[in-house]
Amino acid sequence: MKRTVFVVALGAALLVAAVALGQSRPIADVRLTTTDGVKIVGSYYPPSGANAKAVILLHMLGRDRADWRHFARKAAVANIACLAIDLRGHGQSIVGANNANLAWKNFKDEKFLGMTSDVKAAYDWLLKQKEIDPAHVGLVGASIGANIAAIYAADHPQQIRSVVLLSPGLAYHGVKPAAAVAKFPGKMLFYAAPGDDYAYDSVKQLAASAADRSEVRELPGDAHGTQLFDKYPDTVDKIVAWLGENI
Repeated sequence: MKRTVFVVALGAALLVAAVALGQSRPIADVRLTTTDGVKIVGSYYPPSGANAKAVILLHMLGRDRADWRHFARKAAVANIACLAIDLRGHGQSIVGANNANLAWKNFKDEKFLGMTSDVKAAYDWLLKQKEIDPAHVGLVGASIGANIAAIYAADHPQQIRSVVLLSPGLAYHGVKPAAAVAKFPGKMLFYAAPGDDYAYDSVKQLAASAADRSEVRELPGDAHGTQLFDKYPDTVDKIVAWLGENI
């Protein structure tokens, strides 16, 4: 009897703790299909309340959605839902049309631009979630994911309110965001480290074209993309706060 009471009490305590942390719903695996038949796998981090803002998270080349785990949990507690996806050819998103096997190492440059279709599938899924406010959706991308985020946002300004770009480049595998950054009417937050020469120089040029719609934050060292979170953990909280004000 005592054991039963203890287990019940422990379960209640854990539930209270989870609610206090804003973790009232578990992380969910999401499976999507793009307009060109690619099977995209993602993880959905539900917000802590209703009428939530939301962001789609896009990883670096050769990485996967797990890079966003800590960031997404922090954002969810701040009532910002997150959908982190494996971009085509990465992680679990390796099945294309007619069950073709996809591996990013075999992609030609034009294939990488197809990743914007992955973002579209993620956006369409997000809008079906009743807790999401469709007027407050943003994108956060790292490295080539940042380039894809900028291009998608510029092509869909009615959908995307703001973007965060970690270590974008003027051209990663043929994905060139300069025109998109100049065109996108929303706010943009850039991060780069001076030791990451190419991304740092790219950010200077990209942000200049966005003028007062952009904000640049420099971090010491040479970390690239989501590696910035490892060296500077407080960057996560700062980005989450910026998103709370700008999406």
